[in-house]
Amino acid sequence: MNNKAPKYAELIIRCENLQDQVLKFLRIQQDLSIAKRNLDKDLARLVSVQNYNQGAIHSDSIEAFAEITVESVLTTFELECSMFFLYHAEEKSLDLLFQLGLNETVKENFKLSLDWIMNHGGLNDLNVFIEEI
Repeated sequence: MNNKAPKYAELIIRCENLQDQVLKFLRIQQDLSIAKRNLDKDLARLVSVQNYNQGAIHSDSIEAFAEITVESVLTTFELECSMFFLYHAEEKSLDLLFQLGLNETVKENFKLSLDWIMNHGGLNDLNVFIEEI
């Protein structure tokens, strides 16, 4: 066995190698922490969707279904407001059935004409989507 003490230059090289390894491990630890946070967020969304499914299946009215849907949308997607409209094909209108997070000017009997939506842009394919449902 060689009991010689390492020279100063060798110690410097060893120290630099150890610092590089520590930095690699810190980066890995940070990446793992970010991955865990993302997985926790995805898991919370999955739980929210499962809770929604259970609530939606057991809802006994369209009003109860609308309420659980709006609440679940807010929770799952971390939104501040959500609305549930009921489509009337004969009138080509949407009635606000349930809403959360909006100001008081939005009334429960609020009607929205699809013609108005189409004329004011943004939802050009909405009519087709709703009629297919």
